Amino acid sequence: MKDAARLLAYAAATLILAALLAPLLYWSAQWLAARGVIRFLAEYEFDRYFRRSVLIMALLLAWP
Repeated sequence: MKDAARLLAYAAATLILAALLAPLLYWSAQWLAARGVIRFLAEYEFDRYFRRSVLIMALLLAWP
């Protein structure tokens, strides 16, 4: 039961932190695209940034 609680806490922390990170990634990418630095970032929707932030948080939280 203790392992299940740890897994649930890991999944919850991953999603919560990803939800906090995704808007920052999206706004930063849109800002860079508007300035002409990296124009191709403007064509991606928010859900792509959220999925990437979930992957980033899952990797960072899995680090020992």
